[in-house]
Amino acid sequence: MTLLESPRTFAIMNRLLGGRRAHRALIAWLDPSPTARVLDLGCGVGALLHVLPRGVTYLGIEQDAGYVAAADRWHASPRARFRCADVTRLDLAGEAPFDAIVGSALLHHLDDADVGALCRLVRRCARPGARLVTIDPDLAAPGMAGWAVRADRGMHIRTAERYQRLLQAALGPTEVQRRTDLLRIPYAHILLRVTLA
Repeated sequence: MTLLESPRTFAIMNRLLGGRRAHRALIAWLDPSPTARVLDLGCGVGALLHVLPRGVTYLGIEQDAGYVAAADRWHASPRARFRCADVTRLDLAGEAPFDAIVGSALLHHLDDADVGALCRLVRRCARPGARLVTIDPDLAAPGMAGWAVRADRGMHIRTAERYQRLLQAALGPTEVQRRTDLLRIPYAHILLRVTLA
């Protein structure tokens, strides 16, 4: 088992690095209504729940069963559910539509074909006018931030332009935001936002 395969270690590392600031930036850009139905793809241990409005209904999808079990234990709530599934082969019949969809540190773990499958899922389960927001590391980051990005365990880290082209081709106009101030270490993030027609 690698260090980050432990849900507790992952949650501690996230807190130590300042992950809550990144979560707040992601949710601020998503700007969900206080009663939105939120789909969190690649939810990890469910840490986004701490920064979402209290009135949202939340479904977190994660393929790591240990992370899902930890999320269920740590975030038991009538407004939040967690499900163990592969986001590229997910059937959300009966769950949709969603007002807001989040992909937190997800795209850099997916190859181009799987990003396409994810985009098709988003199309199927999003309400017209829904927003998709993602956050991932930036391959073009210079210096120490670039070193930290390249040390990430994701196998498909891309430049902002590449992430944008993938989403734009499948979902439509995609806004990009570059951030280097979201963690306590030098790191470069790309935030993407799509409003679905």
